[in-house]
Amino acid sequence: MTRSKPISLIALLLAESFLVVALANAQAAGGALQAWDVGADMRLTPASIETTRGSEASAEAFRNEVVSMQFAVWAAQTLKPFKATCGATSARNAKPLPCSWVQIRYPGYVPVVERGELMADPLLTSPPAEIKPNWTQGIWLTISVPSDATPGDYKGALRIQAGSESK
Repeated sequence: MTRSKPISLIALLLAESFLVVALANAQAAGGALQAWDVGADMRLTPASIETTRGSEASAEAFRNEVVSMQFAVWAAQTLKPFKATCGATSARNAKPLPCSWVQIRYPGYVPVVERGELMADPLLTSPPAEIKPNWTQGIWLTISVPSDATPGDYKGALRIQAGSESK
């Protein structure tokens, strides 16, 4: 799988589905906004940093199955407003991933007394008003593949807007 610069969602539906989300220009050197794949199995903290996971996320799903993906966004300065949206993108040999399949939520932080830190736990439907400086915010995608999905490859885009920055 090649790494691409824009944020994109790709899905393959045969008897099963394969979903990929790629980040484009997500880690521009010195940029005020960074974004990267975290994986659905990681619980974020505000101090989470970019890892070598890169700019693509993938998951497999059968028809009528639900899969999740997670991205992290970090800003060097306060950026507001903040929002992520599903969008169309084109790819060779792929159909547009219907945004009606994609639910975008934002992990909220709660204090974990035993660890003495904040950890992401609730999935909120509204984005935070802003990205705080040096603060990591998650974006959680839940992709519900309908039972009547047509077999094939699908690709979509996740657009992140924070202040005048976008990914």
